[in-house]
Amino acid sequence: MDKSRKDRAAVKVTGAVLTVAAVLTTLYTLAAPAIIIKK
Repeated sequence: MDKSRKDRAAVKVTGAVLTVAAVLTTLYTLAAPAIIIKK
């Protein structure tokens, strides 16, 4: 029971990290041209 809890927590953390990484990548991709144009 303890191990399955840890596994679930690890899956949640991994999913959260991947989600954040995907969002940041999208934001950078969208923002990069605007930042370049401003400069």
